Amino acid sequence: MTTSLIALSMKKQEKDIILQEKNVMIHEKDSMIQEKYNMIHEKDTIAYEKDVIIQVKDKEIQKV
Repeated sequence: MTTSLIALSMKKQEKDIILQEKNVMIHEKDSMIQEKYNMIHEKDTIAYEKDVIIQVKDKEIQKV
């Protein structure tokens, strides 16, 4: 009987390890998605800054 309890305990540990590994993978995917979002946000910010610079240059040209 103790052998079957040990076997059940080992199976539970294996399942717990698999769940932990899945959680780590999900966390890594979430981190990758967050990094992609940050990159998109940075690109948007750069595009906005370039647009502002163009607007300033246009105003300077209009003054001349």
